Amino acid sequence: MDGYDLGQIDEGSYPTCRRTTLIDTVSTAAARPGIPAVNLWKMFQAHRANTLYFHSGDQHWNDAGQALAAQAVADVVISQRLMRIKSDAD
Repeated sequence: MDGYDLGQIDEGSYPTCRRTTLIDTVSTAAARPGIPAVNLWKMFQAHRANTLYFHSGDQHWNDAGQALAAQAVADVVISQRLMRIKSDAD
């Protein structure tokens, strides 16, 4: 991912490599039967990926990455009405 200090692919050595192949494949597979999916790739790119992950060999999302992903998923859940909100009247 651009802007992240680990796992950079040498595009000169691998000119046909597309870093989005895995997420594109999963997103396409989910879309066929209508399964909601959230592709975080572009969003993480737009928010300086280096600030969203731990460093020193730990490639997991940090608190900022978790918060960004959670907000993105919540936005999709709300906009697509994937959950029914229980009210006090229920």
